[in-house]
Amino acid sequence: MSRLLRHALAMILLVATVGVTATAHADELKRVLAFGDSLTWGAQPTKQGKLKRLPAVERWPIAMQTALGKGYVVTEEGLNGRTIDIPNAPAQQPSLDGSEALPGILARGQPFDVVVIMLGSNDVNPQYDRTPARIAEGMGKLVRMVRDMHGGISTLGESPKVLVVAPPPLAENPWSTADDKSRELASAYAAIAKEQHVEFFDAGTVIQTDGVDGVHLSGATQQKLGRALAEKVRAMAQ
Repeated sequence: MSRLLRHALAMILLVATVGVTATAHADELKRVLAFGDSLTWGAQPTKQGKLKRLPAVERWPIAMQTALGKGYVVTEEGLNGRTIDIPNAPAQQPSLDGSEALPGILARGQPFDVVVIMLGSNDVNPQYDRTPARIAEGMGKLVRMVRDMHGGISTLGESPKVLVVAPPPLAENPWSTADDKSRELASAYAAIAKEQHVEFFDAGTVIQTDGVDGVHLSGATQQKLGRALAEKVRAMAQ
């Protein structure tokens, strides 16, 4: 065998080995989906005008990624105005119905090891006329979507673990009785999580809504939430 041929074969073997190693390292990463509304998107609190987004390092999904470390990849899927399962007005784009968006997001991004769902702050708006019990029922539907996926489109895989997060109660805000309803979400979500055999976290135990609008969170509070959720996710991903 010529020296040139031996060299070529050695290079092919090296490339193949590097490729396999890179794939193995990628497969070892724990993948986490953060699915939510403007609290997950990272909206800056404001009393008027269009919402602006907090810097990436201040948003809770990225703060969670940082706290988790190199072995984890967090995918942000927050959307302003998103609800759990309230149908949109026909002219409203994109769809704000979380139950419509979640299946496609799961299929496109899979595999995920853990799916974190924090929704409900928009659902308590009086215009939707939803009770905390009805909102929690919708959360249960999202949980079942995740648990029943078994892979993506034409693929097989284990269903991700689910972490249901009750958002912190709203402060006093223009939404009339919404803040009262928001205080009841934690107990309603805890019951649904227990029934569905998934994990639960009450964000109100570690943070308070501190935005000037009574709905959104400051960057410091977002980061605090991300660090707290990282502890929960790390335990789940083992």
